[in-house]
Amino acid sequence: MFSRNQELCHVKLLIMEITFCDDRVSQEKAKKHGHIHIDDVVEGAHLLQNEHIVVMHLSARHSHHEATKAMQKKLPADLFSRMTVLPNEMLF
Repeated sequence: MFSRNQELCHVKLLIMEITFCDDRVSQEKAKKHGHIHIDDVVEGAHLLQNEHIVVMHLSARHSHHEATKAMQKKLPADLFSRMTVLPNEMLF
């Protein structure tokens, strides 16, 4: 995913969705419906050189706390330290 969009890996501020953060929805099903799964980000983590990443559009299946904990557990510490995970309540 990130290898096709190299320019996004280098912008200072990247705003992206990570809709699904666990196996309740598979990576394949997320992709089929146009969403990003945490495993997509794990696979491309080495490419993300952004100074900061804002994550939004979490699935209603996840609480903000649950999604943040899942990202912290699955992502490299350096990448997670550059992220801000917005709760859905802030967006709607």
